[in-house]
Amino acid sequence: MSKFIPFLVLFLGLYCHAQNPVVDSLKNRLSRASSTELRIELLGKISRNLMSTNIPEADKYAEQMSREAELSRDRQLMVKSLLNQGDRCSFFYFKKDYVQKSISYYNQALELARENDLDKESAKAFLGLSGIYASVPELDKALNYSSQALGIASSLNNDTLLVSAYNTYGMLYLLKKDRILSLRNYLAALKIAEENKNSSLMRICYGNLSQFYADIKEYDKAIDFAQKSMNELPKMKSENEKVLRVIDLFTMGNLYVQKKNFEMSSYYFDQSIHLADSINNATLKMPGYQGLLQQYVQANQPQKALDFLNSRNDLKQFITNMGSGYMIDGS
Repeated sequence: MSKFIPFLVLFLGLYCHAQNPVVDSLKNRLSRASSTELRIELLGKISRNLMSTNIPEADKYAEQMSREAELSRDRQLMVKSLLNQGDRCSFFYFKKDYVQKSISYYNQALELARENDLDKESAKAFLGLSGIYASVPELDKALNYSSQALGIASSLNNDTLLVSAYNTYGMLYLLKKDRILSLRNYLAALKIAEENKNSSLMRICYGNLSQFYADIKEYDKAIDFAQKSMNELPKMKSENEKVLRVIDLFTMGNLYVQKKNFEMSSYYFDQSIHLADSINNATLKMPGYQGLLQQYVQANQPQKALDFLNSRNDLKQFITNMGSGYMIDGS
C-alpha cells in the first residue's frame, strides 16, 4: 500500500494540467490588466503556480514577465521580475540545476537593486538567497544573508521585511537544532505581526510556530497554533480562501497523525475532502485521500487502508480516468 501513495502526487500534477482554478483566475485577470506593473505581478504568480504542474508553460509565462520588465526599463520592475524567477526556481530545491538558477536570479536581482539604491528589493534578494542556501544546506551562508536582510529591514523600519527576516532566522536556527534561538526569532516575528494586526503576517507566524512545536513533538501546542493560523484566514479576504482552508484542514490532519490520534486525523482529512468536493475541485481532494491512506499505513492497519480504498468510488474513478486503473488491482 505504501508504494501506492506517491502515485497520488503524480495524479495530482497530471490533473492540474486540465483544471487549475487559481491559474485560470489569474489568466483572466491578466487579460484585463492594463498596467505593466500589474501584468508583471500576475505573470509572476501564474509562473509560480504552474511550477508544480506544467513547467514548460511556467517557463513561457516567466519569459513573458522578464520581457515585459526589460521593455519597461523600470529598474524596480526589472528587479521584481528577477526575484520572481528566483522564487519559482527555488521550489525545486532538491534539484541542483534549479538551485543554481535560483541563486543566479537572486544575485542578479541583488546587483541591480544595489546599483539603483532599491533597499527594500535588496533585502528581499538577501532573504531569497538565505532561503535557497538553507535548502542546500549551507546554513552559515544562509545566516549571513539573513543578517544583511535584517539590517536593511531595521534601517527602513519595514515591518513586513522584519517579520520575514525574523521568521527566516527562526527557520535557520531550527535547522541548526538551536531551538531556543529559533523560538526567540519566531516570537519576535509574531510580536511585530500582532502589533500591526496584520492577519496575513500573523497567519504565517502562527504556521511557523505550529511547525516548530511539531518538530519538538509538542503536538498540542502545534495544533493550537495551527488553529490560530486557520482563524486568521477569513480576515484576509483572500480570493482563494476555500482552497487555502482545504490545505489548512489537511495540515491539521497531519498534525493529528503525528500525535497518533487517528480519529481526529480522519475527521480533518474528511473535512478537507468534503470542502474540496463542495467547490467542485477534484484535485484538492487528493491530499485528503493521501492523508487517510498514509495514516492507516502508519497505524499498521492495512485492512482499513484496503477497505478505505474500496469504499471511495470517486478516488477509484479518478485513477481510472487517468488511465491507471491497473494500480487499483496492484494496491
